[in-house]
Amino acid sequence: MWENGVGSFDDKTLAGLVSCGGSITFTGHDGALNTTLANAGVELAGEKGYLVFDVTGTTQGGESIDQKGVRLAEFPLGDAAVVDGVLTLDAIPTTLTEAGASAFGTYAAGEELDPVTAVIPVGADCGVAEEKPDSDSAATAVVTTANEP
Repeated sequence: MWENGVGSFDDKTLAGLVSCGGSITFTGHDGALNTTLANAGVELAGEKGYLVFDVTGTTQGGESIDQKGVRLAEFPLGDAAVVDGVLTLDAIPTTLTEAGASAFGTYAAGEELDPVTAVIPVGADCGVAEEKPDSDSAATAVVTTANEP
């Protein structure tokens, strides 16, 4: 479980990234597996979401790994929406991506992983609205939200 993430999010396009930091290390197979997933993040990209990690160490096959920002797992966003200033993902099924399979080195792409659950506050009090220019241009205001008010 990761808490206190920070980032940005566009609630109209469901796009953004929340970074949570932290790490978890997997070891086993008489020392052959020693893989660390660090700098956890939840990336939202419209219709899909991703669990993103920096991956370092050695795979179960003994191969060295050092990759940053790997989209390790993906999940559908379906009908996800911001309700009362919160985006809630409740037990969404996830699968291992090609990049995740390559980085982790133990399972095949498409392998079902544990579901993801996240509560991401994105209320108006967490963002800062840019002021609309005084000119008559077609520019519109942009709202950037963050997980920190």
